[in-house]
Amino acid sequence: MRVLSMFAERGRGLLSLLAFCAYCLSLSAQEIPVQEYTIRELQEDWDEMVELVLAVHPRATAFTDSAALYQEANRYREMLHDGLSTEQFHVLVRQWIRQIGCGHTVARPGLDWYAAQKADSKLLPMEVYIQQDRIYIKSVYDTDSILVPGMEVIGINGHAAEEILSAMYAIHPRDGYSASAAAAVSERLFRTYYLFLYGRSDEYMVTCIGKTSMTVSSSLKGGDKPEEAVQPTDSLAKVILDADGIATLYLPAERTDIAVMDIDAFGFKHWKRFYRSSFSYLEEQQINKLVIDLRNNGGGYFPNGNYLLRYLMPEDFDFTFSRPDRKLPGHPDLTMKFSSRMTMRLFGLMPDHDKTDPWRDHRIGYSVKKKDHFDGQVWVLTNGNSFSLSSYVASELQHKAGARTAGEETGGADIGSNAVLMTDLTLPHTGIRIAIPVYFLEHQVMPDETGRGVMPDLLLSRDIRKEIDGNDSVLEGLLIRLQEK
Repeated sequence: MRVLSMFAERGRGLLSLLAFCAYCLSLSAQEIPVQEYTIRELQEDWDEMVELVLAVHPRATAFTDSAALYQEANRYREMLHDGLSTEQFHVLVRQWIRQIGCGHTVARPGLDWYAAQKADSKLLPMEVYIQQDRIYIKSVYDTDSILVPGMEVIGINGHAAEEILSAMYAIHPRDGYSASAAAAVSERLFRTYYLFLYGRSDEYMVTCIGKTSMTVSSSLKGGDKPEEAVQPTDSLAKVILDADGIATLYLPAERTDIAVMDIDAFGFKHWKRFYRSSFSYLEEQQINKLVIDLRNNGGGYFPNGNYLLRYLMPEDFDFTFSRPDRKLPGHPDLTMKFSSRMTMRLFGLMPDHDKTDPWRDHRIGYSVKKKDHFDGQVWVLTNGNSFSLSSYVASELQHKAGARTAGEETGGADIGSNAVLMTDLTLPHTGIRIAIPVYFLEHQVMPDETGRGVMPDLLLSRDIRKEIDGNDSVLEGLLIRLQEK
């Protein structure tokens, strides 16, 4: 890595030339017509956004006080001008929303914009790893390219890697001060974030540090992502149960004393059956070590996560959420799904558990499972993409069930998140859509540092070289640790 860094500076000297190449490429690009707006239209959308986001959001001032949020809103408002495009306005909206410190408050372009992009996709044709604020190639879709996995990217179309990452981090909505979320999500959504920031191209000039420590440039044709190839897996692992390819219970190679429950999302079908069968198997086989893999789990349906906890928590527990005791503003641009509206009405019928609090506090009680309850050793694997309900599950297990966590800090805050139900704001002129949460899900814990994610007891970083070969370096590290005990 030290040698690569030496030659990175030399590579960056080529970026001015790359900028000219990118300009030449753009002249021949078949661009989607740019939608531009008047300053009056932009200001009307901006003012409506600020007003309604702050009126709906349950904890908009948790990390930035009201005066500072309005000051920032006015600063960005002054950047509006005639001729600003949808993409440019969307980036400004995201940059302001990030000040709130809520990963569930997310802005996206309108549905028509996405439809146009999909009809003629010109996305950057590669996936990346991001580690220590550096970009590495994970895969390239252009089969004619000389770029290979593992190369460090130092520039794309004249934009330096440092500039790209800084711009991506600035538009990524995150919970509080989570340090791992921005890089993890920017890695997962790299192609989309690049499109948001720099637009589409017929071709992308990508410059990397090659294996001989010299700079290598290649022009990649923009296009849609091909069907994913089957990722290399440990062929010696024994799969016990599989639920829709989203949740899996398996035994790692050459291990019969430990099981891994890999849950990619809390939204799969037949989840009750999967949990029942999984914990029944663990009981029958007398397996007393369990790894629950929540890496890249962005959350999902809250009963799903709580049903898992019923097999793991030491005693009955509550799912606690609340919101300010005020009605949602009635506005034609604010909508909520019918099922969410009905659920909110049901929540309104629930008793307020703390009448001294100006908020309405709701609790849903869960009893632990007696049959096949797991009382063995539990480890929870997390990373920056562990968000929302997966952060809640990790927090509950770490603080209240004696489980240990490994990997990286979660993207979701340890103290709780703004979630449960969502409203959707569609701005009238630009069509920008903003998801705004309605409730605050309180984890009822007191972390050492408010606003950070669930912190791992055992920090394990990825080995990109092993990842490229299809090996799970983080899980391997944890299994070695468990084998030593």
